[in-house]
Amino acid sequence: MIALVITIIVLLILAGVTIATLTGDNGILNQAGKAKDKTTEAEAIERVQVEVAGSYGIDGTIDKEQLNKNLKNINGLIYNEKPLSDSNKIANLPATVTLNGYYIVINANGGVEKIPEIIAKIRANPQAYYGKKVTNYKASDSDTNTYRIFYVDKDNDFKDGYNTIYLKADFSGSVHCSTSYDASQTLIKRMNPLWATKENTVAAETTTISNKNEQAAAWLCDPSKWTAYCDTDKANYAIGGPSVEMYVKSYNQTHGDDALGCQYQTNNVPGYIYKVNNTIQNNGWNTNSDTLDYSMKYKSMYCGQNENKTGFWWLASPSACNSNFVCNVDGYGAGLDSCDYSIGNGVSPLVSLKSSFIPEVEE
Repeated sequence: MIALVITIIVLLILAGVTIATLTGDNGILNQAGKAKDKTTEAEAIERVQVEVAGSYGIDGTIDKEQLNKNLKNINGLIYNEKPLSDSNKIANLPATVTLNGYYIVINANGGVEKIPEIIAKIRANPQAYYGKKVTNYKASDSDTNTYRIFYVDKDNDFKDGYNTIYLKADFSGSVHCSTSYDASQTLIKRMNPLWATKENTVAAETTTISNKNEQAAAWLCDPSKWTAYCDTDKANYAIGGPSVEMYVKSYNQTHGDDALGCQYQTNNVPGYIYKVNNTIQNNGWNTNSDTLDYSMKYKSMYCGQNENKTGFWWLASPSACNSNFVCNVDGYGAGLDSCDYSIGNGVSPLVSLKSSFIPEVEE
C-alpha cells in the first residue's frame, strides 16, 4: 500500500514537471509560439524588402510608381487601412504599411524596418494623440513635470529625422530669458527656419544672431541650458519651448490649416509676426484675445491650464515687434503675444524623442 502511494506521488510530481516544461513563460509551447511569431515577422519584413529592392530607378532612388506596382504583389498588404490601389498609393517616403499585423516602415533610402504599433498609430494620425500624456517619460526620479505629445515632424522640417515625435511639458515656473548661449549648441536656426533663411532667400549659415530678441531665442534653443528636462536614454535633447513655427504647425493640424500663421518680417527688427485665418491682427505683434483653444480637448496644451485662461510661457523665437521682444503664449488672453525677454514668463520645455524610445500613452 505504501509503495502504491509513493508511486502515485512520484507520478504526480513527474506530471507537474512535464506540465511546467510545456507551459509557463519559459515553457516549450510558449517558446515555440514566440519562435513562430519571430519567423512570421521576419517573413513579412523580407517580403516587403524584396519588392522595395526591385523599385529603384536608374538614378539610384526609389521610383514611387514602380514601388506601388511591386507592393501590390504582396497579398494582404495594407496602406492607410486599405489595400493599395490607384486612389490609395504611396506618394511620399517614409511610409508605413501593414502586413500580417506587423507595422513596417519603408524609408526614403529604401530601408525597411518593423516599428511598434503605438509608434505607427501616432505617425499615421498624430493629431489624435496631441495633448495625450506620455506616462513613461521623466528626465529623472525628481522630475514632476507632465509631458504630452505635441508634434510629429513628418517632413523633417526641424532636422531631427522624419517622423520625430516631440513632447511638451506643461508650462510652469517663471523664467527671465538670458542672452548668454552656447553658439555651438543652440538650435535656433533649425527651430526657426523662416528666420534663419530670411523667408527662404538666403542660406541659414549666413544668418547672424545680433539683437537681444534673437540672442534670447538662441538661449531658449540651447539644449545645454535645459538638461533638467532631458533623459538622454530616451531623448535627443530638450529646449526651453517650441518655436513659433512648430507651435503653428501643431495647432493647425488640430484646428485647420489656416487657423494660425507666422511669417518672417524685418520692418522693425528681424523676427516673426502672427496671422489668424490668413489675416494679420494688431500689426502681427499679437493676436486678438480668445484666439487660442484652451479647452481640455487637448488638455490645455496650447494655452491656459486645466481649461482656465491663465499663465504666460515662452516660444523659442524672436518677435519682429522689438529688438528685446521674444514670442510667447498669453494664457490670460488666450492669444499669441510678444514680450521683453527680461520679464518673467513660464516655460513649457520641448523634448525631441529618440526613434528607439517607445512612448506609453495615457488613453
